[in-house]
Amino acid sequence: MLPDHFVPELAPKANEDAVIVADQVRFTVLTERLIRLEYDPSRVFNDRATQNMWYRDQPVPDFTVDQDDDWLTIETEAFVLQYKKGEALTRSSLSITVKGTEYTWKPYDIDSENLKETMRTLDGING
Repeated sequence: MLPDHFVPELAPKANEDAVIVADQVRFTVLTERLIRLEYDPSRVFNDRATQNMWYRDQPVPDFTVDQDDDWLTIETEAFVLQYKKGEALTRSSLSITVKGTEYTWKPYDIDSENLKETMRTLDGING
């Protein structure tokens, strides 16, 4: 075990006002430029800290949510997310358009500049 002074205090559960659940998908608006996407058919979502995000309990950014029978739209100052309700997160059911650009991201887009994930850690732990 690590000494207590090496163990960080985490706040991985986001403010509920920043969370939108639509069927088997949960969206968490973390900042005006960052949104967390989760898909689970059983609607069991993960609130544990990740290597990328230890403190999800942040001030809630300004955003709007609009929905009709088929589509959910989340809009911040920086992006517009559109999700076809009841679907898994696929290219035909999800898109995120970056405002002020012509760029729209969809699942499985190839990004040659993506840093991917942790390949090796100093303590030898995988991931």
